[in-house]
Amino acid sequence: MIKSVFHRIPSPTKVLISTYIALLLLFMFWRVIFLFFFMDDLSSSHILLYSQSFFVGIRLDLVVISYLMLPVLFTIYMPVVGWSHLYYQHVLKIYMVLLSLFTSIFCSINLEWFN
Repeated sequence: MIKSVFHRIPSPTKVLISTYIALLLLFMFWRVIFLFFFMDDLSSSHILLYSQSFFVGIRLDLVVISYLMLPVLFTIYMPVVGWSHLYYQHVLKIYMVLLSLFTSIFCSINLEWFN
């Protein structure tokens, strides 16, 4: 049953969902790295506060990812330049690589900034 539902989803929608999840995992990865980087400064009595701030950070990451995915959302369903064109798929891959690279560089700079 799940396979039949999955096969009915159009491939542009699958691409949007998978890139959204991939970017969310990238942001969560850097959030965990940030947590481990400052493990010595954390107090064990504030675990609840840290977990709450982690979930607030995830919500903010979802908002940022939504804004970063707007160009893809607006163009992926266009019949002229949409998902069916090979050049669009290449441009999307380049956009995602640059976005991931920029995110990683920015988050690694934040590690030193807050140090």
